[in-house]
Amino acid sequence: MCIKKRRRCKADPDYQSAMSTEPLDRGDSAPTATATFDRWQSRAEGAPGWFSKLRISDDTLSKVVGCKNHHLRAEGRQLTHIEASIPGQTGGIFGITVHAKGHDGEYTSASNQVDHHLSASGDDDACADRYHAVMTSGTSGTIPISLETIPLDKATATAVRWSDVTDPAAVKADISKVDIKKEDGSTQTIATFPVDSAMGRLYKLNANNASFSKGIKLTEFPTDTGSHMAVSDAAHAEERAASLAEALTDSGAFRSLDIHLHAPGYERPGPVNVRLQFRRNNGEAIEPIGTQSQDADGKLTDKGHVKLPDGIHANVLSLVDGPATGIEAAETPGADEE
Repeated sequence: MCIKKRRRCKADPDYQSAMSTEPLDRGDSAPTATATFDRWQSRAEGAPGWFSKLRISDDTLSKVVGCKNHHLRAEGRQLTHIEASIPGQTGGIFGITVHAKGHDGEYTSASNQVDHHLSASGDDDACADRYHAVMTSGTSGTIPISLETIPLDKATATAVRWSDVTDPAAVKADISKVDIKKEDGSTQTIATFPVDSAMGRLYKLNANNASFSKGIKLTEFPTDTGSHMAVSDAAHAEERAASLAEALTDSGAFRSLDIHLHAPGYERPGPVNVRLQFRRNNGEAIEPIGTQSQDADGKLTDKGHVKLPDGIHANVLSLVDGPATGIEAAETPGADEE
């Protein structure tokens, strides 16, 4: 089966590019796409029936919706409803269910709504099927989505600075500890890690942040595998790695939405096109984030009021400190255009 977008959706923008004119979030509140269900499998239990599955990865869904996947659950702009409809003259009754697959591989129902359809088996025994919505050709069903939300500042900070960290628990794996014998005979344990790692970015962003560094010394040095950074106190690096991992851990994050279309009855259905509307914030207006305009001289100006907050975790102000590449910098740090 495939998913056909009703309108052209550009590739996921490289928001770190200084010349990018793509927004972090276009602010679309009701984008649509058309999915084709054509791989039908027989239902193993209950009344006779068939089902077909469409798996929409978080990256694909973010492209369809027009935002980074972190903003699909950000408060005030989260995915709140999916409206499904079957255009054309496809006959029969169809049920639809939506489940979220977490990064741990577990599935959870994406909706608390239950819609019943009464059918009968070959022995005329009644069977009440439960779906998130029931519809026929020419009608629609609206499914309220119940996913755990996250603060908008956390979603924005993660999307701008930390979207490449797919496993927060692995942040500490970049740290190597080295024991150095000092002249007085004592041993000093330092930490090293690649500059281009999450830990390197963490310390780079806080190079001038005294409350973060607390007197530790940073040294950058070249190696055969690229530049590395040394922190004079390994315990400091381990503590910061733990705080970064905690701040970026998101138990409610999902890897994909799995949409099942169910067809009660004995006859295998043919291909069925389903129009899907992904409604955010109950369909109400959403202010874009990071929309940029480019003048004749190539200068980019932020029109989306990207605000990077002071921090998303009490122990890691560094998560959002420092200017974000790709956003027009203001003369005064802390202004809306930071």
